[in-house]
Amino acid sequence: MPPTLPETFAPATRAWFDAAFPAGPTPVQLRAWEAIGRGENALVIAPTGSGKTLAAFLSAIDRLARPGAQVAQGDEPTSADRPARQPHRGVRVLYISPLKALGADVERNLRRPLAGITAAAADLDAPAAPISVGMRTGDTTPAERRRLRTHPPDILITTPESLYLMLTSAVRETLRSVETVIVDEIHSFAGEKRGTHLALSLERLDDLLPRPAQRIGLSATVRPPEEIARFLGGTHPVSIIADDARTAPDVTVAVPVTDMARVPATWDRHERALRGTPRRSGTAGVGGGAGDRAGDPVGARVGSTRADGRAPVGTGGRGGRSGREAWRSDRALRAAMAPGRADGEAPARMTASIWPHIEHALLEQILAHRTTLIFVNSRGVCERLTAHLNEAYAEYLAARGPAAAEGSEDMALEPVRHHESWEMGESHHARPLPEGVPVIAKAHHGSVSKEQRREVEEELKSGELRCVVATASLELGIDMGSIDLVLQVAPPPSVAAGLQRVGRAEHRVGGRPRGIIYPVEHTQLVDAVVAAEGMRTGGIERTSLVPNALDVLAQQTVAAVAVEDRTADDWYATVTRAAPYRGLPRTAFDSVLNLLAGGYASAELADFSPRIFWDRKTGALTARPAAQRLAVAASGTIPDRGLFPVMLPEGDAAAGRRRVGELDEEMVNESSVGDVITLGTSSWRIREIGADRVVVDPAPGRSARLPFWRGEGVGRPAPTGAAKGAFLREAAAALGDGGFGDPPQPELTERLGRAGLDTSAQANLVSLLREQRAATGVVPSDTTIVLECCRDEDGNWRLILHSMLGRRVHEPWAMAIKERARRMLGFDPQIVTGDDGLVLLAPPSERPPGGELFIFDPAEIEQLVRTRVDQTAVFAARFRECAARALLMPGARPGRRTPLWLQRLKAGQLLEASRQFPGFPVLVEAARECLQDVWDLPALRGLMERLAAGRAQVVEAATHTPSPFAGPLLFGYTATFLYQYDVPNDERRAHLLSLDPDAVAELVGDGGIADLLDEEVMARVECELQRLEPGRRVRADAEGLADLLRELGPLTVGELAARCRGDDGESAGEMVAHEAVGEPEPDAAGGGTEGESASGGGSADVGVAVGSGILAVVRSGLAELERARRAFPVRVGGRECWARTEDATVLHGALGVAVPDWADGASSVAGSRTPLAELLLRHARTHAAVTAEAVARAFGLGVSVAADELKALADEGTLMRLGGGDQARWMAPGVFTRVRNRSLAKARAAVKPVPAAALQQLVLERAGITARVEYTGAEPAAAGAPARPGAVAGSAAYGVGIAPPHGVEALAEAIAALEGVWLPAGLWEAVVFPARVADYRPSVLDELIASGEVVWVCRARGAAGADAAATAGVPAPSVAAAAPRSTDPSRSGALLGEIAFFPSDSPLAPAVGASLGRDELDPEEHWALVLSGRLTASSFAPVRTVLQPRPTAAPLRRVSSRRTRRYGGYRSGYYTDRARLAGSAGLPRSTPPASQPLPPPGSRRPSASTGGGVPSNGSTVAAGHNPALVAALATASWHRLSPQQVTAEEQAVVDVESLLDRYGVVSRDVALAAGVPGGIGPLLPVLRRMEDTGVVARGAFVDGLGPSQFAGRETVDRLRALAGRDADGDVMEAPTAVQKGEGSRPSGATSESLPAPDPGAAPVPVVLDLKDPACLVGGVVPWPEPALPPELAARAAAVADAAELPRPAARQGARVVLIGGRPVLHVAERLRALTAYTANRAELERALAAVVAAETRDLLRRAARSGKRVVETLNGVSALDPEVGRLLETAGLVRDPRGMRLHIDPYRS
Repeated sequence: MPPTLPETFAPATRAWFDAAFPAGPTPVQLRAWEAIGRGENALVIAPTGSGKTLAAFLSAIDRLARPGAQVAQGDEPTSADRPARQPHRGVRVLYISPLKALGADVERNLRRPLAGITAAAADLDAPAAPISVGMRTGDTTPAERRRLRTHPPDILITTPESLYLMLTSAVRETLRSVETVIVDEIHSFAGEKRGTHLALSLERLDDLLPRPAQRIGLSATVRPPEEIARFLGGTHPVSIIADDARTAPDVTVAVPVTDMARVPATWDRHERALRGTPRRSGTAGVGGGAGDRAGDPVGARVGSTRADGRAPVGTGGRGGRSGREAWRSDRALRAAMAPGRADGEAPARMTASIWPHIEHALLEQILAHRTTLIFVNSRGVCERLTAHLNEAYAEYLAARGPAAAEGSEDMALEPVRHHESWEMGESHHARPLPEGVPVIAKAHHGSVSKEQRREVEEELKSGELRCVVATASLELGIDMGSIDLVLQVAPPPSVAAGLQRVGRAEHRVGGRPRGIIYPVEHTQLVDAVVAAEGMRTGGIERTSLVPNALDVLAQQTVAAVAVEDRTADDWYATVTRAAPYRGLPRTAFDSVLNLLAGGYASAELADFSPRIFWDRKTGALTARPAAQRLAVAASGTIPDRGLFPVMLPEGDAAAGRRRVGELDEEMVNESSVGDVITLGTSSWRIREIGADRVVVDPAPGRSARLPFWRGEGVGRPAPTGAAKGAFLREAAAALGDGGFGDPPQPELTERLGRAGLDTSAQANLVSLLREQRAATGVVPSDTTIVLECCRDEDGNWRLILHSMLGRRVHEPWAMAIKERARRMLGFDPQIVTGDDGLVLLAPPSERPPGGELFIFDPAEIEQLVRTRVDQTAVFAARFRECAARALLMPGARPGRRTPLWLQRLKAGQLLEASRQFPGFPVLVEAARECLQDVWDLPALRGLMERLAAGRAQVVEAATHTPSPFAGPLLFGYTATFLYQYDVPNDERRAHLLSLDPDAVAELVGDGGIADLLDEEVMARVECELQRLEPGRRVRADAEGLADLLRELGPLTVGELAARCRGDDGESAGEMVAHEAVGEPEPDAAGGGTEGESASGGGSADVGVAVGSGILAVVRSGLAELERARRAFPVRVGGRECWARTEDATVLHGALGVAVPDWADGASSVAGSRTPLAELLLRHARTHAAVTAEAVARAFGLGVSVAADELKALADEGTLMRLGGGDQARWMAPGVFTRVRNRSLAKARAAVKPVPAAALQQLVLERAGITARVEYTGAEPAAAGAPARPGAVAGSAAYGVGIAPPHGVEALAEAIAALEGVWLPAGLWEAVVFPARVADYRPSVLDELIASGEVVWVCRARGAAGADAAATAGVPAPSVAAAAPRSTDPSRSGALLGEIAFFPSDSPLAPAVGASLGRDELDPEEHWALVLSGRLTASSFAPVRTVLQPRPTAAPLRRVSSRRTRRYGGYRSGYYTDRARLAGSAGLPRSTPPASQPLPPPGSRRPSASTGGGVPSNGSTVAAGHNPALVAALATASWHRLSPQQVTAEEQAVVDVESLLDRYGVVSRDVALAAGVPGGIGPLLPVLRRMEDTGVVARGAFVDGLGPSQFAGRETVDRLRALAGRDADGDVMEAPTAVQKGEGSRPSGATSESLPAPDPGAAPVPVVLDLKDPACLVGGVVPWPEPALPPELAARAAAVADAAELPRPAARQGARVVLIGGRPVLHVAERLRALTAYTANRAELERALAAVVAAETRDLLRRAARSGKRVVETLNGVSALDPEVGRLLETAGLVRDPRGMRLHIDPYRS
């Protein structure tokens, strides 16, 4: 018969246990119950699944279930150490869990024994007391907390943090009945400050109890047990119950590829999504081993089936891209164009990553088992792997058909994609699986909400879910039911963690855990072997307690004193009962009390108010007001690493818990409202991003970003590194010789087999070690440190030190190496550390530094590290965390977190202020934490001792390429210096501004930084610092007055009263406050009036102003402070003041004033400064700015004495000097920062985003279109038009508009600005170049091309993006103007397509190759190469020839009128009746029907606007039959082009530079308007790097372009200047004569004769073609609503419907008139229709005159006249309307039967 429970258990308990566990208890349970029954403290150590949790609970449950009478009658034996059950209700059993999820799991599991024992008692007809269970964690609702307080449960499940909160509140009364404390997974606490915090909480709990509670600790992985038992029991003995018959886990190491150094390529995820069938070579089959058939994917070829008839995982029935041909990269496109691809199939995107093979092996294992648990080492990998497994499962189902998934017949089997935030690109988007698609895996980690984690756990337990991918969130004790297999991706962080994780499998009594480790990197094989051996032998890492943590002690001290008054001796006795504080010196304890009581007297520490009051004579510890709130709000030891909670909106709280999960602060900063994110497998849309939380709404089925988390890596312990080094040493000795696959010596093969390595893993490990030995001569080990030397690509020396001891040893070693290199070698090396060594970058030299740089004397290196620790970045970070634990950071409101930036700011101030006190507790604790917890100095010293004794050696090795072991180290080096050290510029600038005002003065001007500070802001800050602001005043009680004296120093009674408020919160001294604020001398002493400062009786007058009532209250409070010897009266600067006791020594030493004997020397800690310096520094820190005169008046000093002391403080760096000479003022850096930031905020608040019109103006400037004004003397605006009234000779004619610069240099500048922009071929010389070059001639362009400075490239019309670029042989034309929506086949150039120009020195310009022979190619082949971008000509003449129309038929008339030819296309048709067509309603014969293009009247020369000579898209004439084209090809000199190999990053850099050059601002809308493929997404990495380096700034600069815009600072200034001009009506400053240059002057003009600009003139109109790349109207600049002047608007309403006006179309020939960047007038082609957008008549007249002038200039420039220009309508109103006609007539138009016609003087050239 199996053993049953001991007889001490009640019959009902024994009956339930026998029924539930027929096999009986385990040996460890029996031994535990014996010890617990004797009342002993017990530490139970047993594997997971052995029943240790039940062993801890069952005795307590049995005791609680018995009625109180039975216990009193002695039915249950009691011991002297265990109390009998108390009659009153309260918590009896306290269970402490490290995780909330584990606590919730235990709560659920307790239901079974409680219900079972109750039922068994009923069956036995035995009385049983009801047992209640409650849970108190951070997720407990306020209502539930109130219920727990009023009705405490018998068993309370909680966490260490919640226990601390209960002990620090009234709820602690419910804990006075605790009898048993169970600490589960105790090993997870003991070695951390969290455990130290818990140890003190347990001792505080014992102080509440009549006798100490019985403590029971539970763990599966403990070493050494004695240390953990000491931690558990404190001063009480603990019995250790360990399971001696442990079952070794079955751990294997599997590698899913044959050779990890040469991973076979497979389709990437995107390719698998398109093709559905992965191609692998040598991948793993089931079990994760390497495939035996080379070339077979997963042991089966594509399309084959497995032995069981099932299709292999990942194979799919679809081939090809199914019509989704979309090039994703230039590399893939080039691969497609490689020769030998005659099948026409698109190339597959391949990846050599091992991840697809690992994912495939994992899926095989999941499908082969019922339930599987996968562990990973980071949350990011957890989310990514979950997404990939679900995608692979969808592919698997798609390959097998709908029947593969139960109940999924109607399921869409299209595989879906996720996109991780760490992959290349910036989209970071993932599509969740469509609803109804089976999910095979779900994520489980700490940032997933409690409800979702519980749902995942239940689904796995019930078998609904086959796999869970988890981090350490499932590592500790959570009952996951029957798990068949545990898979570990990458080696576990420690042997103990590996045992905990693998122990989840076969989680039952007698089960043998089984797990598989999959290394991700080649070098991880060694870590996997060491971990597997350690797990099999139980060689877990040692746990060391955190001794004497002073920050934890400070927090617990405030908490303990907040709930009850204590004495220092009593509290010291409580503290030293806890094991971590057993050796706490009394001096360290007193220093903490001194810190909390405000004993460190310093001006910089005045902001950190005391937390408690310590009477040093009596030892009494009393809490100050708000101490309890502070202790609760900043509780715990887990540092705030910037995690934001993700919450549902308030209204959704009733439907369940609001908390969804957590996001890293860095991801929150990169997100915006409206973004969709993924947590787990659910999508959420961001509704609100607050200061401390993110509010989301459910967004099922939406595209989402996968989250990422930043966190510190866990350094490898030195003993684990030693074990790894020992393995490498022993393995290297048995490697043998041979190549890949050749076995090593038999003993190594046997050892690797025992460790669980499969065949592929063994071969890869042996190959790795052999390659390392071949590269460096030896394999690094515990006795051999290898120093590998090689040069990087820049010629620098890269020193790679291979050591296995872990980062905790390498980081202090690197600090010492850097210090030695700085001293001895004269350079500051860059060093990156890792667990496997460190990398050092040294400057080029003949010989690199050798081993002497790395070997130190043991005592020397320890001393060096100890003395330099406070100068490291890790120290600063740990100091912030220690200060937060010690409650010295700004207090947060309950339920709100203190922003991390504010914590960093305050911590930096505290660090600098505390450096003058060597024994400052937070400094000491931060140094101790670095030297003991973060770093391992004993291990480092031991290494140096072994090197000195010869037991270890450093071997130098020179390599040409990095060795295999160097790979992970170099990856860490690259990541660190690319993503961390390149982005500290903003912080450096802030540091410079706050600490070096002289440098700022040189940058800003003579006035220095003081000229930038707002005086109103300074006055406001002064009031705040002096506590004169209503919200800053204090209560008029003793504590409030003590705070005023501490912060502001000695004050008079009146000054104190002015800073107090009454009980109603209103000011107690409004009059005094107003006088102080309004005083022109803000630095007067004390903030009072000058009269008060000068006379001793000022306080009495103030008292009258304040009121006798408040004065009486203040005097009463001062008397109370004096009786408590906390304050005393003193005369300072001729005023009767009050000062705090701690300032007595300083006042006496600085001013020589008389102080009471009992106050002298009361300050227990003195700083390093002089007493006078302390006084002046505090005075400066409580005023906005001070002068020597004001300081002298305040303290009764001489002006020279005050000035000398202020200068000394400035030289020391504690004050900043603003200005010089007699105007010198001094400011404290913190005050300066506040004033500066507020001044900057005020300036920013006054600046709103500029209108989009300002951006249009800027673009015109950048294009050179508005660079210069054209001067025309006294000439009218247009020929035949009336002159402008008042126009004089030499004035700028407003109607002519803007003329660009001249000459070849102007054309060169225009081409450089438009580099790589693709435009229709006919647009360049018809629109673009003439708009930018005033005297543009085709010969100028030909000159640049012939000289080789410019290359033109052609591509077919409609080809855009990377595919067209690659086809053309040129880089991707990402910055391109929008092509026309359609191409008229009747127009020329349709076949020619688009053209781009490149400066020949551009990195994107194709290389010009050999010349083409005259008859080398036939015309058709020749022209095809031109269209594909493979040929270019040495001039632009062939393009012009193609654009010319085909020769027209000979005219019917052989003789034509000269007058007709002279008038060209402007014949009126009124001279003869024969010109009229029958039925044409009076239209002249020269005017064809509207459906036909206008012919070139009066000219035999073809027009550039009519049909071309090259066949159009709809023509059937071949190129070879076009004589003009053949002639052009035959006569021009042609050259071959070779495309440049441009990476995506290079392309992005060029695109960004082009956008910044052309537009000045880069945003999403600008990128889309410019035609950048992919929009702004591909450009964001470059823009962010430019932002980090200060090249551009990010902000909302232009209205309507979104919140994220990038622009240079000069650009922003110019935009605001342009916007100001537009708003004020001021014209932009006209260019000077130097700016104009000779080419810009009209004929005969000189610089002296040019008129001066009229500052009152209106902005000059600009006429721009809508197809011009510089035109933003219709895109970035929206079209406004049509408008007319009032007199015309009324007419338009009567005769036309303005709402029916067509939307302006961006056709070539259509124009827009811009005034101040605003669209004022739209002009259709050939002036047919005008649309006005202004109600200002004068503005409209100027716009019309500018159009007339521009058309006139354009027609005069052309060699051929192209017909009449007739305005038919204006805003839908006929031009023949009298009102409209008069308006158009003023612009120079003449009447015509169809409207108003443009008339040009025939004698004007």
